[in-house]
Amino acid sequence: MRSTILSLFRGGISWSACILLMCLLVQIGQAEESATPLSGIKTTSPVINDKLTGELRRLNARLGKGIVPENNAVVILVKLFGTDVFEPALKKDSLDMLGIESVSAQSTRFQYVADYVKEHAKNEAQAANLATQIQIGLVELANHPWQRSDNAAFADYLDENKEALDLFVAASELPRYFAPLLCSDTPPRLISASLAVEFRLKFVYRCLIARAMLRVKEKDVDGAFRDLLACHRMARLLAAGSPFDVSIVKAHVIEAMTCQAETGLIESGILSGSQAQQLLKLLLALPDITAPEVAADMGERAIIQQEIELLQTDRESVVGFFEHGGKDSSSEVEAFQNAKIQWDLARKRADEIQDGVVQALSMHDKPRQQLEQFQKLNDQYEQWLKGDDEPVAKEKPDAEDKPAPKFEEVFRSDPEGTSRSIGEAIAYSLRTNCWQRKLTHSRGQNRKAMVLIGLALVVYRSQHETYPAELSELSPEILPKVPLDMFSHEPFQFTRDGSKQARLTSWGANQANDAGKVYNDDQTLQLP
Repeated sequence: MRSTILSLFRGGISWSACILLMCLLVQIGQAEESATPLSGIKTTSPVINDKLTGELRRLNARLGKGIVPENNAVVILVKLFGTDVFEPALKKDSLDMLGIESVSAQSTRFQYVADYVKEHAKNEAQAANLATQIQIGLVELANHPWQRSDNAAFADYLDENKEALDLFVAASELPRYFAPLLCSDTPPRLISASLAVEFRLKFVYRCLIARAMLRVKEKDVDGAFRDLLACHRMARLLAAGSPFDVSIVKAHVIEAMTCQAETGLIESGILSGSQAQQLLKLLLALPDITAPEVAADMGERAIIQQEIELLQTDRESVVGFFEHGGKDSSSEVEAFQNAKIQWDLARKRADEIQDGVVQALSMHDKPRQQLEQFQKLNDQYEQWLKGDDEPVAKEKPDAEDKPAPKFEEVFRSDPEGTSRSIGEAIAYSLRTNCWQRKLTHSRGQNRKAMVLIGLALVVYRSQHETYPAELSELSPEILPKVPLDMFSHEPFQFTRDGSKQARLTSWGANQANDAGKVYNDDQTLQLP
């Protein structure tokens, strides 16, 4: 740039003109820089601290394999939220594992409500009113199309965060999601890993979905669809990139919010046939959210194996393993630590139990088989609870009121069996509700299926001026295949009132009409 300005000056251009030109070039350079998602971030090669060992290191290395700042959505999210998103004790290691040396203080940053209100309100009364209007907007305006006159304060807040929300959209377009799994506890436990980045996502999602619904009303349908697709994509990145069931549940919550907005869009009647077809094509290209068996096979298995690992090195973990009824377990702890436990057998037995969980969650054929498999897991767990082969001393005396045998006695009589029972105890103590997890996944699949069918019905009506008599008429011209209800494994309930109205219904897991009940598991879509 300097040589360009000097050559212009030698050619007769005044210094004032050169200065103006230089300012213009700087502005152009800044605009180009701000358009780059990673601008303002100084990156390096990701590295794991040598102090990170065992299962904690193995899982982080597995999840971070092949990930660099340029393909990791979390790096952009850190720019969006600021590096203080991490706990102080975990900040440096987290940034090192992400390959972030620094983030410029001038980088685009998401502005939360408290900071926005502080900046724009002149007094406490105005601040309270502004915060209330934004909260109302977040709750009420993310489910259907709306316009600025409905809530001007909320619209202004979204405008203030335009660049931040655009940055979130850019992050969703990256192929990977890896947030370091670290914990400030001593010793660090996977079960307590910090999930600080994903904790911030839900609020940003609400803002982005609300902006999409505003854009629809303002005739920016392409922009609205980009926002909605960004929400879908980021939910999938989160579920695929974090190995824990809690993360997959969060992804389903975000997906549910997005599908609810799309349902409101369909029910509003505002979409034309071509617009519905456009959104339908985009949604059909999305993969399913990661199935629950993936978290069971990766994250939860790692947690179980780490707990067994800690029993070998951490006295407090052993103390916790033997705690019962508040009684002194010091003698058992000493015996445990001095015993030559066959840890490979403990790990193997824990894996066997977790294999059963993964297998049950992986079944996708008949509901009866799923129920039988889950019931089998429950029966095995109940049998373990009633059994007398755990290394932990029982509180219940036998028929002759004899005290339960101590660990040292049990181990001496059967070292191999006791070693296996240690892994069994850890695996069963950390078991999760498989049936509930399957329900969560099935509800998520149903939400997306109902949106797809709803959009297809809008397309069909635009072509035929009426709704079809049967859902099967949507395929193959509009839908490659009409999705089935994941609970009934049959077509969704479909009724129509002539050419004017149609209704799509799923009766949920209990396959019953829950209207008026406290727990309503039904899902409906009412087409205008």
